[in-house]
Amino acid sequence: MSGPPRGYPYGYAPPGYYAAPPGYVLAPPPAYAPPPPRVVVRQTPTANVVHVPPPRPSGDPLRASLEKNSRPFFWTQDEEQNLRALVGALGTSQWATVAERLGTKRSAAAVEQRWREHHARLQGSRPPAPRVIVRGSTGQPSRWSAGEDALLKQLVNENGIGKWELISRRLGTNRHPQDVERRWRESFAAAAPRSAPRRKQSGTSVPQVDGVLQAGLDVARGEFDVTKPTRGTDTDANKLAHVLIRLDDALTDLAKDSHALLVRRDEAARKKLECIKKLEEAHQCQKAELILAQSRVNEEGGQAVLDAVDAHWARVYRSHSRRLETARADLARVEDALVDALGKMEGGGKVGSKAVYLLPKPAPAPRSNGLPPAKRARSDEVVFLGTRAAAV
Repeated sequence: MSGPPRGYPYGYAPPGYYAAPPGYVLAPPPAYAPPPPRVVVRQTPTANVVHVPPPRPSGDPLRASLEKNSRPFFWTQDEEQNLRALVGALGTSQWATVAERLGTKRSAAAVEQRWREHHARLQGSRPPAPRVIVRGSTGQPSRWSAGEDALLKQLVNENGIGKWELISRRLGTNRHPQDVERRWRESFAAAAPRSAPRRKQSGTSVPQVDGVLQAGLDVARGEFDVTKPTRGTDTDANKLAHVLIRLDDALTDLAKDSHALLVRRDEAARKKLECIKKLEEAHQCQKAELILAQSRVNEEGGQAVLDAVDAHWARVYRSHSRRLETARADLARVEDALVDALGKMEGGGKVGSKAVYLLPKPAPAPRSNGLPPAKRARSDEVVFLGTRAAAV
């Protein structure tokens, strides 16, 4: 059958016309297969091609040297046995020495980690957490235990504040010195004293002229022990005691008189200053009252008020002036007596004694500038208004 029967168009035939003969089985239609992938062949430059050499045989010496210098990944039974023996001999704190003696190019951290895992397997638990060094600038610091706080207080009391590196090392918890200092400042610095308690200062300071002469008085009364100084700052007083203890009784009496004269001189100088101050206050009050009375002199009774004000301040001026002159005279007499007494002590001291250097020198006398005593200018003199014209 080359084609359809006559009377049928091409491709059409009655049913069963193209049936297979008996005993013949038609093959099923082939399944759909995708088209083959498109293959693009490109030219690759030879410079970028990496040639991987084939593996070297097991007996090659170069391969043996490479395997010897490389670090192993898996632990062998021999390494495990050597590790246990070294840890039993050296302990669990010298991992660098253990790794070096192990001889397998493993680092100290790897050896320590392997031992922790091995110890955890023997104990039937998870390996302990590795040690963590808490830095001051990275991460959240771990909490401080009560034992750490107690040890921190003890170390600060023993070593003092400021040696934080030494304290952090002795603390033994791998904390950074900044964390140790911060813990102390925030928790214990407020309760602890900031510095050592100061010694209570005595009422006396570094001995001046009075202290030096007082030492002489103590020696004269037998109350001053030269071998036991009272204070470390009484250098001048102790030196004077050594000098006066070799002088005769007459010079000791002069020392007593000089001390009394020094006290009198201070009192006379204080009285003179008080008189000058009162004169200045009276001068200001007199000036104000005279100006007020002068402004009302043309009123009824104004002249009488002006005369009364003038008479009152004249009496005040005379009173303060007498007191000031008396104070000046007393001060001059005391200074002259003090100069005479100190001169006698300096002249009566033994050869080589230090009394000349330790005793006070008299103040220089004021220059007269060639003027008579009545015309000499005083630096402490107060100009008082004695007339109405000067006040106005």
